[in-house]
Amino acid sequence: MAVLVASGYSAAQPGVVAKWTFDASTVRGDTVVFADVSGNGHDARSRAVGSATGIVGNALICNNSLFEVTAENSMGLELSPSQFTIETWVHADTEWSAMNPSAGVLFSNGYAASGVRQGSGFYVAPDGLLNLNLPDATGSNWYYAVSSASVPARTWVHVAGTYDGTTMRVYINGVLQGSTSMPGGYNK
Repeated sequence: MAVLVASGYSAAQPGVVAKWTFDASTVRGDTVVFADVSGNGHDARSRAVGSATGIVGNALICNNSLFEVTAENSMGLELSPSQFTIETWVHADTEWSAMNPSAGVLFSNGYAASGVRQGSGFYVAPDGLLNLNLPDATGSNWYYAVSSASVPARTWVHVAGTYDGTTMRVYINGVLQGSTSMPGGYNK
């Protein structure tokens, strides 16, 4: 069971904080380093990497629960509390329900020492639904935008999560699939 993750384009674009194409990588010891093509220097690293042909260029094969790609925690890499977009291409080679739940995590901004996920997240749940979750500005209430349709398996799918300062939205192949209101920013 594997999930392939790929970037759609290789050129840097204005306003992009970080972008990894998975085409430009170097190996340092047992770690693969992926260049941040945004020009902001947020290179990503991974130890459990396989690659395959993606929708555009190369894709990563995420075939176990130990797989993760990390970027250094830096102020420049934090999502804006007022607006952001997270997007990627995914291709699951089996149904989402047959995978380890962590296989569908596309973005998470942190884990507690106990291993319990805290902070914002963008993921495909075991039921195949695309989720974007954020804490409000106080950090005491959580908001979830969940797709009404499942992310298809066995094909390339573009997924995106956005926040514009008042509304969280999730898209599958460019079609709005779910939204929820969350005015006032979020607690990053």
